[in-house]
Amino acid sequence: MPVKNAQQVALVSGGNGFLGTALIRELIACGVTVHALGNRRQQSLSALLPSACIHVGERNSLQITELVGDIQPSTIFHLAAVSKEPETPSEIEAMIECNLRLGINLLFAASQQKTRPVFVNAGSYWQFGDSLRCLPNCLYAATKQSFHELMLYYRDKYRIPALTLILYDTFGPDDARSKLWNRLVAAPPAAAIPLTRGEQVVHLVHVTDVVRAFLKAADLLQSGCSLDPLYSVHSLHPRTLNDLVTELNIKAGLGLSLLWGNLPYAKDQIFDPWIGEYLPGWQPHLDALEALVEHASTHRVNTGIHGVQHVG
Repeated sequence: MPVKNAQQVALVSGGNGFLGTALIRELIACGVTVHALGNRRQQSLSALLPSACIHVGERNSLQITELVGDIQPSTIFHLAAVSKEPETPSEIEAMIECNLRLGINLLFAASQQKTRPVFVNAGSYWQFGDSLRCLPNCLYAATKQSFHELMLYYRDKYRIPALTLILYDTFGPDDARSKLWNRLVAAPPAAAIPLTRGEQVVHLVHVTDVVRAFLKAADLLQSGCSLDPLYSVHSLHPRTLNDLVTELNIKAGLGLSLLWGNLPYAKDQIFDPWIGEYLPGWQPHLDALEALVEHASTHRVNTGIHGVQHVG
């Protein structure tokens, strides 16, 4: 967010996640005062923010409205989400609480302010399923799509400057998630890696570029630009999983044994993701493959692992 005055305040939900932590770091670097809504796993937040700026218990409408009224954020970044498919009633409740109720409470709180904060919501390409069948592919995706519709209501009814950024696969440093990219980079040379046939198209975007998209969206909304309610944060160079992993294995000298076809596809696998329009003034700066190769090299230097020497 190009900071126009040093008194800007941002409220970030899901601040203790991978993307939330990266976004908060950049906001702080821009001189923005940051408040974060987090869950009880708040170690990453505690390393970044003073305790008075970390809000764990605030969840109901009254608490959220009081918080927003007290801190008067210029921007609300709504990143919090539960993505794991629920298997029990309590897990369904947790998903509804996070993916719907929390966001609605934030929108309601924004609608009660004399000066409306801008609202940037994180969506998922899963909301659209395959490009040939534009339907949410799981309950998580359905709740994200439902919340986007609710956001449109508050955008139109209460004139809250708001939009959703549709996110794809993300990666970058300090990512503790059990993602395939992290497992590949951390695997010892010659390790056997079971994979699907890898025919699905992957839009892999570095977290730095994703953060840039959120900051750009906030800046455009604050500037009063006329914007659509939904934009796509997809890769400039999509690749099939097979192509991406094969090239990474070669160019980074990982020396892995890639067992293509040893795993079945997920029943809700998306092969050809829906693609929307880029946010005006934004596109990825980093090529995913090049950044992954560099990440692998850095990881192996730091851990003392020596891969296969790349020739050519």
